[in-house]
Amino acid sequence: MQKELGEEALCLTCASFPRHTEEYPGLRELSLSLACPEAARLILFSPVSVLSEEERQGEPDELDYGEFDEAFFAALIRERERLFSILTQREVPIELRMKKLCLEAERWQKRYGESYGREQNEDPEPDAVPGGKAEEWETSFPTDLVENESTPAVELPSERLKRMRKELEILMELEVIDYGWTDRMEETGRFLWEHDEQEYSSIREEFLLSFRAESADEADLYETHNPASGEPELTLALIKERVSAYFLYVYLPGAVYDGEMASKVRFTVFFADWLEELLMIRWWNEGKKLTIRQIIRTAGRLSRQIEHSDENLDSLEREL
Repeated sequence: MQKELGEEALCLTCASFPRHTEEYPGLRELSLSLACPEAARLILFSPVSVLSEEERQGEPDELDYGEFDEAFFAALIRERERLFSILTQREVPIELRMKKLCLEAERWQKRYGESYGREQNEDPEPDAVPGGKAEEWETSFPTDLVENESTPAVELPSERLKRMRKELEILMELEVIDYGWTDRMEETGRFLWEHDEQEYSSIREEFLLSFRAESADEADLYETHNPASGEPELTLALIKERVSAYFLYVYLPGAVYDGEMASKVRFTVFFADWLEELLMIRWWNEGKKLTIRQIIRTAGRLSRQIEHSDENLDSLEREL
C-alpha cells in the first residue's frame, strides 16, 4: 500500500515506529529503532546510514530543555565524532576498538565531568572547559593498548566467561518486555554454565573464525550489501561496529542532561558484546549455522528488552 500510495498512506504505528527523533536546541537528530526488523536490517547490513540530523535554526521551539548546557552539549557532539573515528579504524581488531572507546570515555569523563553543571560565574580549570585541550585528543591507538604480560589487550576467554555469567544475572533481573526474553535467558544460562572455561574458549574461537551470515532463503536481505562495489566484507566485527555507532549516536548526546557520558559508552559496548554472545549461542544451538534473519531477530529482541523500557535503561546504566 505504501509503495503505491506513498509515505502519507502509512498507518499510525508505522508513521511513528521505528522512527526515532531527539530534539535539542537548534538540532534535531533522526534515527530508527533496532527493534524493528527492517530497521535492524538497514542498521546492521546496509552501508547507507540511517542516522541523520537537521538544523532547527529559525524554527519555533516550544520544548522545555531545562538547564541545557550548550557548551557541554557541543563538546559531547565533538567527542562523539572522535569516538566514531576510533570505532571505524578497521585495521585495528574490534576488541581493541571497543576497549579504546571505554578508555577514552573514562578519560573524557574525568576531564569534562568537572565542568558539568558548573555555575556561569565560576572559573573552571582550563582543561575542564568543553572545547579546551580535550578537543585536540588524538584518535590513534597508543602503546597503552599494546598487549603485555600484566594487562592483556584482549580479554581472555576464561575472564570473558566469568564476566558473562555475572552480567547474565543483571539481564535476568530486568523487566520483561519481549515475550521470548525469559526463554532466551534460560537458554543462555544453560550454555554459560554447562561449558567450562576450556570448552567455552574452544567454541568461541571456532565461532569467531567461522562466522558467516548465511542467506538461506532470504537472499533479498543482502540487497543493500554488495562487496563487489567496494563495501567491506560482512563480518562480525562490522556488525559490532555498526550497532555501536547506532548506540553512540542515539544515547551519547543525552549525557547533556546528567553529565554521565562514560556510562553511555559502556552501555554501547555492553550491548555490542551481548549481541555477539547471543549470536554465538544461537549459532551453537543451531548446529553451527546462523542466518541473517536470526541475526536480525536476536538484535531486535535485545533492543526491545533494553531500549523499550526506561526502567531497564536506567537499571543497566546504574550497573555499568
